[in-house]
Amino acid sequence: MKEPIGYTGVDLNAVFSSVWREETNIANFLADLTNYLAESDITIFNAGGLWIDEIIPEGVITIKEIKKLLPVYNPMITLEGTGE
Repeated sequence: MKEPIGYTGVDLNAVFSSVWREETNIANFLADLTNYLAESDITIFNAGGLWIDEIIPEGVITIKEIKKLLPVYNPMITLEGTGE
């Protein structure tokens, strides 16, 4: 659980009162990551899926933080549209 999987140069705000009411850097990061993984143009991300309710401090990110942030499996669904 203490295995490092990444690094952040800023604190990541996952506090419920923020992620449920406003744009946050953790939600933006997860949306960008989802866009990259799904090779999509847009992402709609449910803030209710973020369960950590704390600031993830600048520095090394471990599996423990990710499991606290996203403890429940939420499938990714992709749709294709014409844009018309």
